[in-house]
Amino acid sequence: MKANWLKDFGSSLDQVLDRFENVQEVLLHYRSGDAWVALSEGGKASASELEKSVAEEKPIKLGRTNSYLFPVAGADASVEIRLERFARGKTLGALSEAIDRIKEASQHKYDAHHDSLTGCKNRKSFEISAKKALERLGANAAGRSSAIGSSGVRSIALVTLDIDFFKRVNDTYGHDYGDVVLSAFSWHIEDAILELTKEAKRTSVEFFRLGGEEFNLLISGEFEDRELLDWIERVRLHVKSSAVPSESQLAKLGTQLSQTPPERERRVTASFGVSRYSVGKSSSMDPKVIERLKVQADKALYAAKNSGRDCVRFYPDILKRYGRILEHEKSVGIVVVDIGSEVGVAKGQEFFVIPPKFTGEVDYVVDDGRSRRKLGRYPKYKVARLLAFDVQPEISFCKVSEKLDNASIEIGSYLDLIPVGLFSGLVGQHGDEGVESEGSKNINRRVATHSTENFCVLAVQIRELDQLERHSGPGRVNDLLSSVSSIMTKALLRKAKPQYVEGGLFGAVLLTSSSESTEHIKALRRELEVVCEGLAVFAIGYVEKGKLEEAALPLENAWEYAVLAAAAAPSMGMEAFTLDLPLQVLENQDAAGQNEQLILDYERFKSLGISGAKYDNLAGIANFLLGKVVQADLAFKSAVDASPDENVYRLNLAYTRMQLEKFRDAYDQAALAEKLSGGPPDPMAMSIIAYSSYKLWKAGDHVLPRERIISLLRDASSQEENSYFSKDEMLQAEKEMISELALADSNKWDGD
Repeated sequence: MKANWLKDFGSSLDQVLDRFENVQEVLLHYRSGDAWVALSEGGKASASELEKSVAEEKPIKLGRTNSYLFPVAGADASVEIRLERFARGKTLGALSEAIDRIKEASQHKYDAHHDSLTGCKNRKSFEISAKKALERLGANAAGRSSAIGSSGVRSIALVTLDIDFFKRVNDTYGHDYGDVVLSAFSWHIEDAILELTKEAKRTSVEFFRLGGEEFNLLISGEFEDRELLDWIERVRLHVKSSAVPSESQLAKLGTQLSQTPPERERRVTASFGVSRYSVGKSSSMDPKVIERLKVQADKALYAAKNSGRDCVRFYPDILKRYGRILEHEKSVGIVVVDIGSEVGVAKGQEFFVIPPKFTGEVDYVVDDGRSRRKLGRYPKYKVARLLAFDVQPEISFCKVSEKLDNASIEIGSYLDLIPVGLFSGLVGQHGDEGVESEGSKNINRRVATHSTENFCVLAVQIRELDQLERHSGPGRVNDLLSSVSSIMTKALLRKAKPQYVEGGLFGAVLLTSSSESTEHIKALRRELEVVCEGLAVFAIGYVEKGKLEEAALPLENAWEYAVLAAAAAPSMGMEAFTLDLPLQVLENQDAAGQNEQLILDYERFKSLGISGAKYDNLAGIANFLLGKVVQADLAFKSAVDASPDENVYRLNLAYTRMQLEKFRDAYDQAALAEKLSGGPPDPMAMSIIAYSSYKLWKAGDHVLPRERIISLLRDASSQEENSYFSKDEMLQAEKEMISELALADSNKWDGD
């Protein structure tokens, strides 16, 4: 932590250059362990000279040069200053005073933003860093590439962590020892962060102490969920595997302690709560993001504590994986679960029920009385399906919509969230899945009846009704919905026949010209702004018959297209359906890492007649990131068939063929992509060609000469980016090929 302050101090020393004309260079040296470190190149001082300057506590001259060392009071550090000409005592005194003033100002600035005990950045510094991180992400508007091997999603993540059972440490060994543990713990986290940042070059990681045993990590840059959670898991293991404090840390921090526990008792663990916000291609940065991340990370930390501590919990996974069944009222088919609106449960969401033993993570062990042996794992098995109908902040009430015969719903069973796409919250929240509501039937009948006339179908979505119901009761919700129905009739004319569909969703069919429809919709928007103010938000989506005919889309799906536009519309805004809209939806889901939702909406769009190579490629990427390689391969094949000249699609297909061990197909696809590119060699194509030809050679299919394969592998391993494979994979393959070549040459000479 001291090094951080010294770096700030070192950068402030440029003020000496500005004040003293005789000064040509200023350089800070500081001790790190047993070595001396210079903040920049060019210094002439030796370690012995630096030791002497600190020991004598006064400036010393470096040999016959015009360079001097000025010790930094209270720190194992010294400032090296090179002068243009020899300096007298008065000048040296002025330089010493200037250095002391800069050091004092730098120390005050550092102290204002850092924790006095551990040296970590403090709460004030966190607020500043979080704001800067959001600004950086917002300024970078580029989305993710359409290739599998591209960088991750632009994201900001907050990790709240604290030391497990820290109160027990204080109570057992005293607060002085507790302070040593806090400092040592922070050093361990800093060490783990240093290792992570060597790998995650597109990512910034900052560490803060907010008070007590609570710390925060702020992570921003380009990464996926799986990368983020892998990093945090490694930090957790780093803490768990070390003595805290270690012997070397005790030597520095524990000199005033009367007694310290033995190493076996100096083990601590930590719990981690993780939240993440991803930025889509067209996303703007919401200023409330950090506050939401704080709340979510705290809830995730609470879940980690409830799961036995010493673990990592990701906020979205609380809803997806960590909900538990509290009670099952068999007589009425009602189940109470331990998650509610505070972690994102919404009315109408569905969950599978997973018995505790059948999560896919419990080992199958046999015990013969002498030993225990693991034979395998119990599979993941779903025994029932639940539908949330009453959602409260901390619990939810669900009805049992499906259950296997003879299966029981055990207390403590886990919940597995059934993912939904963009249309979540719009359709099917109160009825059975796949059953069309009476309102939507009426809208579709009206479209069919007037298919030869000009028409405009619109959908009005009233959002956040659950919150209104919690705060003001169901009566207030009913009043609002009644008001919306009335103003729709007023603004759209009675003959439009507005329909209430379900779940806060209204629809109507206007039999007017395009310009007249637009005016009616604008008038409706103004009326809705008044009636919804302070209660809820709304969104309007609409589609015109002419636009559907231009895009050659079936008119019978007009209501679905209007619903899609409403789902994509901004709050208190309106959105017209165009053929670009579904693609934009998938691109934003891709950029935000919402892979399950993307696949669901991709399938929904296909059923509505909306498809194309870009859609297939995005679905392929989403499936691949979820580990569904076969489905990804099928999607990429569709993309290539639809757009055979698009290299990225072909390379993605080549890579999935590699994963499926279809090495000849992979080689052929990558070679064709490289041929079609017509430009300089594509690093992605060459890495696939290199690795697939290596695998084919090993199988006896010599598509390229061995020397050429070695050269390709060497080139691929030197690529820092845009490679589908790690450098280690390429280096290992190259090593094997070189060994085979050497063996072949040796056998050749032996034969001669």
